Amino acid sequence: MNVPWPEAPSPGSVVRLAVRVLLVDQDDRLLLFRYSADEGEHFLCTPGGGIDPNEDPCDAARREVFEETRWEGALPLMEVWHRRHVATFLGRLIDHRERWYLARVPAFQVDPSGFTEFERQTISDWMWWDLDALAQATERLVPEDLARRLRPLLVDGIPPEPVQIGA
Repeated sequence: MNVPWPEAPSPGSVVRLAVRVLLVDQDDRLLLFRYSADEGEHFLCTPGGGIDPNEDPCDAARREVFEETRWEGALPLMEVWHRRHVATFLGRLIDHRERWYLARVPAFQVDPSGFTEFERQTISDWMWWDLDALAQATERLVPEDLARRLRPLLVDGIPPEPVQIGA
């Protein structure tokens, strides 16, 4: 697998290769999950998760979307961002290395029946967000500048190469 991060792992951390999917519906609304983390902190993030050993990142993205939403339709993935950040999550220092994809889908109802035990414990809600609501969100977004970064993807189109973004 071509890993776009030549950096060595952050000292004391565990490297986690992951995918995230910007699921955008016909009304330019984005599906976000509300996660609970350390000490009751909440944040909003897209579907996604870890890449299994020897798994293709696109296959991982499709698997994660299916597991977390039960969406069974086509999932045309376009890789838009690479994101690396180091953070403590549930008591562990993790060096996250993420590939972000955008996929256009019709709006659908999330079916959480495929959630893992971990997801049942950490995901409390989900909702489709329009760009204006996203720009005014008071909860922490992942990435923090998600609203600012999503708008150009929807207005100007997909960049020719994935863009490196920060935490």
